Amino acid sequence: MHNALQSNMTRCILLVCMAFCLAAGSWGGIAPEQAFAAGGTTYYFSTSGDDTNDGLTEATPKRTLGAAVALAVGSGSGEGNTLKFRRGDAWNIPLDNVDLSGLSGTAAKPIILDAYGAGPRPVISNLDLLNDAGWENVAGTYQWRHAISGYTDAYRLYVNDVPKLRQPTSAHVNTPDEWAMTSTYVYVNTGSDTVAPTNVEVHPVPAAGSVPVLVMNDTHHVQVSGIDFRGGSSWLGIEVQAPGTNISFDNISVTKLTKYGLSVHNLITTSPTAKVEDISVTNSFFDKVWADHMTVADTMEYGDGIRYMHAVDGGVIKDNRIINFGHSAISLTGYEPAMSGVHHILVDRNDVSGGDAGYSRTIDVIGIPGKTTNNTIRRNYMHDYTTTSHVQGSYNHFYSNIFAGVKDTEVIPHSHQPYAADMNTWYLGSAGQYMEARNNRFINNTIAESEQASMVIGTASGATGTDIVDGNVISNNIMTNWHESYVGDIALNVWQSTGELDVNNNNFWDGSATRPSVKFKNDTADSKTASELNATCASCADNTQLDPLFADAANRDFRLTAGSPAALREGASVADVTYYGTDFVDYFGNPGDPSKPSMGAVQYSGMSLANVSTGVVPTFGVPGGSYPGTVTNPVYLTDGSTASGTSVVGNTGYPIAYVQLDLGTFKDVSMFKMFFQASSHLYTYKDLAIQVSETADFYDAFTIYNNDEDNSIGLGYGEDEEFIATPSGTTIMMAPKKARYIRFWVGGYESGDGVASPLTYIKELEVYGTNPTP
Repeated sequence: MHNALQSNMTRCILLVCMAFCLAAGSWGGIAPEQAFAAGGTTYYFSTSGDDTNDGLTEATPKRTLGAAVALAVGSGSGEGNTLKFRRGDAWNIPLDNVDLSGLSGTAAKPIILDAYGAGPRPVISNLDLLNDAGWENVAGTYQWRHAISGYTDAYRLYVNDVPKLRQPTSAHVNTPDEWAMTSTYVYVNTGSDTVAPTNVEVHPVPAAGSVPVLVMNDTHHVQVSGIDFRGGSSWLGIEVQAPGTNISFDNISVTKLTKYGLSVHNLITTSPTAKVEDISVTNSFFDKVWADHMTVADTMEYGDGIRYMHAVDGGVIKDNRIINFGHSAISLTGYEPAMSGVHHILVDRNDVSGGDAGYSRTIDVIGIPGKTTNNTIRRNYMHDYTTTSHVQGSYNHFYSNIFAGVKDTEVIPHSHQPYAADMNTWYLGSAGQYMEARNNRFINNTIAESEQASMVIGTASGATGTDIVDGNVISNNIMTNWHESYVGDIALNVWQSTGELDVNNNNFWDGSATRPSVKFKNDTADSKTASELNATCASCADNTQLDPLFADAANRDFRLTAGSPAALREGASVADVTYYGTDFVDYFGNPGDPSKPSMGAVQYSGMSLANVSTGVVPTFGVPGGSYPGTVTNPVYLTDGSTASGTSVVGNTGYPIAYVQLDLGTFKDVSMFKMFFQASSHLYTYKDLAIQVSETADFYDAFTIYNNDEDNSIGLGYGEDEEFIATPSGTTIMMAPKKARYIRFWVGGYESGDGVASPLTYIKELEVYGTNPTP
């Protein structure tokens, strides 16, 4: 499976604070990231343990999750205990969960759920893992069936971590991508009448109620780390229901979901004042687990990776990888009039992507008046999604983000809005009010590759006045490579219904310095060039249309270069950058030059991204063991040259192998370049993956690229596209992530004429990074 970077749970994470004021309201600051304390008594749990053991040592572990919950709080002390689960063990509890509702630790002694030992994370799953020996072939077909018990229906099914598409009856299960079930059997197709399926997980439907895999309701002072959660209810993987305080999730994975990953909320209208305060989610991986064959054109998709909803005050969402959710990767939403709303959340340095989801947005910040305010969204890589990301609410801050790769959804019932971001509000009937976009600052972002406009601003039809979308600032952004939309070929579309709006020091570039690029508050007039906008709009100034000459725009390396126009390198609005004081940093964590800041997400001044792998001596391995044999010319892999020669990795017996690099020290890595031997026969290299890790064992590694569609490597279903090798190589980008160790997995190639080989011909592997930043 994909995993997240290991994090030391005993460290005190940097306190993140902002103290500055807005003209129309006070900025309340960002809640600090949680400092991790030690719990009271430590208890150990293993699936090979026994509840009659005392659980006080690794040699005498208890066994069940029920015993763990019973020991979460010390008897009579009111202090939290530490519950440690053995790595490599899996607790499969179909139709059951871990329920911490009503339990609380203290600030000094929180309840802690963590891992111990060596190996992959311990698994807590309420999926039904079927016995491999229970399959029987359906005579005369490639179908196999397995009896089920305890449930008569299921949400989803996975075979060896690969999701399958449900069909109405077993008669329709004609390919290995499909499954079906009756009240007593599940059916899958393996493409063979002699090879039975293995490692099949079924997500059962409970007879009644909702069963998230982890539940907290009126829960306080809890820390969860190092655990792999799978499954959940019809809606939720993990649920945190208000009230709750001081809750943290670090270095966990949440996967194989129906809709939502982690939802923090108040959904109980009879307790409108209850809220969750100070909750952090860091260094974690959220994956709904989806595949192209799962998307059906007439079936809507749902779910958010991380959702803070209606009543959350203070928190951090940082350094996470979130992918494949059918609505939003990250959602901050407040539209319940009687509840307090969502405030003071820092969303920082996350890598979020639609993946294979048929419908997806990366960030969803919305609210009725006063309900979603004073949040900061910065330094995130938001990429490859299908519909606009909402940047709304009021007094929210969006800066130093990259938005790249928006392609319209193929799911017909969903809205079709393939622009990168919007302050385009609408009327919410359930609340009887319009969503608002007021006094927000959208500063120093880079937007590229949107199927329609880069950004749309305005209020939906029917609104009276222009105060619903009002007082916003759009400044220092670079918008590039947009495409034709319903109002023309423009980057920024501002509707007539928009109130006061400052548009300053932005650069619009789509290949022409003279083609109109903005439509501003007049739906019937022709679009304007940047200079025409500056001349006709009193609140617009210093906007440009210049080729940014990025380092490598085609591969999303959006650094400005020495050849970039000076207006972009050092001509951004000083006031909009210095407004944040020392809290302003760019995408890579650099403060830049406050006297001459750059436009876009990456500051030109102080940029130090470099190849940090040159000269590193590679090591090699295969799944579960050491590399058999010798790699040809390993020195060529990291000698800094693509012309020196070619290394050959893999052999007939072991086509899947990895190249591991130890950078020698921690770096914030964010870009990888792979140069494979190209051929006129069009070599497509298979089973490729890239992992980064803080530790050499890679047990808590973070997978950032994976095109392995049948899980040959064992890292889970790969949602990334295969590619044909070219002399210019392939570049993979990610949000900056702290790591020391890198693994490149390889699995041979297939030529355009159908010839397959277990050998992988590599000319150079490059890792780019900077010195670590908070």
